Amino acid sequence: MKALLLTVLTLTLSSLLHAEEGVIAMQPGENVYYHATIINKNKPTLVLLPGIYRGLNEDDEIIQILKTKKVNYVAIHFSGHPSSIMQLNPNEKAIFANGRGLTSEMLAHEVEAVVVALEIKKPVAVSLSYSSTVVPFLNLEQFPLVIETAPLGFFGDDDPVGTAQRKAWADWLKLWPGNYFWLEAAKDKAYRDHWAPIAADRATDYENLDADLLTDGYIAMTRASENFDLRQQDFSTTARRIWILAENELASRREIQGEAVQINNETSKTNQIPIIIANSGHTIPSEQPKAYAQALIKILAAEFK
Repeated sequence: MKALLLTVLTLTLSSLLHAEEGVIAMQPGENVYYHATIINKNKPTLVLLPGIYRGLNEDDEIIQILKTKKVNYVAIHFSGHPSSIMQLNPNEKAIFANGRGLTSEMLAHEVEAVVVALEIKKPVAVSLSYSSTVVPFLNLEQFPLVIETAPLGFFGDDDPVGTAQRKAWADWLKLWPGNYFWLEAAKDKAYRDHWAPIAADRATDYENLDADLLTDGYIAMTRASENFDLRQQDFSTTARRIWILAENELASRREIQGEAVQINNETSKTNQIPIIIANSGHTIPSEQPKAYAQALIKILAAEFK
């Protein structure tokens, strides 16, 4: 019933304001919330992918700027994010209820489903940090161009030395039979210890949001990115990239981003120079929304003359 009511609301808002929100049920326990303003379907539409904590909300300044500039957009919230979890019916079990059950490919299908449902003719996916892990799985025919924003380098790129040491230790322990289950249990505990307080804090921003379920969502999305490395993807078979990076990015992550840009240029035989957002750290849309919006608008103007 909730999905049906939301669809009615979508149609009403769309007819009056060119704005809409909705939810797509991918399968039982996997819902995808989105909101959009599409003024002219013949023009390109920014498909704004989420970071790890949430998707962009309507009250975010970057969204307000895009609306003012009359730029088509749709902001997507993955199924493990708060706004999508809120769309689950009472007693409906989320597919990630145990902190597992999501893959990057599944998250890519969620993005594709929204674009199909809204009949977007010229989608331009825009990643944001975590969602760079989903980009390699997007359908190339549907998304020939992607704008990568402050992409994640790899799982644990904020602590590359520690991450490498932990991986080496885990790989060594796996040499002995039976240790796999012990390692998985230890990993589950580490994930839950990390995400539970974050989810509890963020759940207070949403009415009646189950913090434990949000914890599971965050863990499942983290697990989906465990094997991701921005440099280790086939740029020849995935979307053409345009890069937007932060001037004050974490040094270890910025180094990885630079390597990925170089690999992409070598693969595509181009010499693309990333757009650098001045005075911004990793969370570009919130730290420098005006400069970010200006960069996105310039890219659309150059790509769709």
